[in-house]
Amino acid sequence: MFRFRRSQKALLARTLLGLPEEASQAQWAEAAESLRRHIRERRDRSEESLFRSARETELQRLEQTLAPSPASAPKKRPRALPGKTPFFWGAALVLVALAGLRFGLAYLSNESPPLSPSPRPSLAVLADPPGATFWLLDPSDESVLIRAAANGQSSEWPEGEYQLRVEHPDCPDTWDRMIRLPSGGNKVFEPRLCQGEAQLIVRGNLANDRVQVDGFDVGPSGETPHPLRVGKHRVSVQKEGFVPWEAQVALRPDQTLTLLAELTPEASATSEAKNSPPPANPTSSASSPPPPPPPAGAPGRSSPESDFKERTSLKPGPGLGGSKTWHDAIKHELVSTYDQNGSRSLDTQEELLSIPCSVWLNIEKQYETGGLGVDMTHLYGFDGSDAPANTLGITYGLRGEAFQRMKDCGLKTRL
Repeated sequence: MFRFRRSQKALLARTLLGLPEEASQAQWAEAAESLRRHIRERRDRSEESLFRSARETELQRLEQTLAPSPASAPKKRPRALPGKTPFFWGAALVLVALAGLRFGLAYLSNESPPLSPSPRPSLAVLADPPGATFWLLDPSDESVLIRAAANGQSSEWPEGEYQLRVEHPDCPDTWDRMIRLPSGGNKVFEPRLCQGEAQLIVRGNLANDRVQVDGFDVGPSGETPHPLRVGKHRVSVQKEGFVPWEAQVALRPDQTLTLLAELTPEASATSEAKNSPPPANPTSSASSPPPPPPPAGAPGRSSPESDFKERTSLKPGPGLGGSKTWHDAIKHELVSTYDQNGSRSLDTQEELLSIPCSVWLNIEKQYETGGLGVDMTHLYGFDGSDAPANTLGITYGLRGEAFQRMKDCGLKTRL
């Protein structure tokens, strides 16, 4: 085996190998081979060319440091330079060793350069028709993460699964999907709403009236179905001398919706009839023929009128407005009065539109006696806020249409 000179080079080698001064030749050989093997393993494991090249250079420098001298070479004590002391050289070697150790540990902990973080996925929603809104929900509890216009503007989100819901104020249908945003990916969704066709039937309580849909005259009321596109439409029934009847409906694909329109006499016409003097010649009034009676058995004329008379009042609920006792009583009255299909809930547009505005206004007046300081439409979730299912007997899927009906009737809303 080889021997190392007791020189600055030998001290540096012994420090790198971590050997004491009295180490044997076998200990020198074992420590040197262990260090070589460690450097080679680090070089072979790495896929970075720069790192592998640095390890090759480290091996070469190690071999130069461990270059042995023949065993026969006499041992010489290092000569101290003028003005220099062995303590100075020892301190310098310790600093060099610490620097090398720090360099080695840095490469052990980071064998490759740190990877830049992957870009976050982006989401864009462009709905048809324009004016729609999308909700991004947490699928675990359906909490709303964001509510924004579905106009195609992109936003970044963490990777994962989400629930995407798109709605339009004029469309009864809702676009609802479970989506996944992959790391570094871009997702663009283009949902289409208000798709399909439906039928609208408008019945009235008077003959010779006129029905208008979205401002266009479609004829008198009756059993004739009117094909319309899916979505919201404004319907009115008019007759001279009577207050026009108006409603807004939202049609679903392949739906046949029947409306019952009740016309009431105008106040001015009624007061003029009461204040007009009796005719001077009683025979003259007798000579004028009475108005012809409505045709016997005419469909859609008598039954709607009786329906309206039965559904224009609602019992006041017990307790303070907004309390659970009051809510349950009002819910029972609404369902028992306006449920037409026996589902024990209000789950169709026909049932919802059959509730007169006077009833809704009366319910809101009762609710405000509780002094809760929040609108009834917000407390019970009709404006999209969180609320228990089937508040006031109206199913969850019909809340949007109920909210529009309440707005049309003049109830207080936050939106």
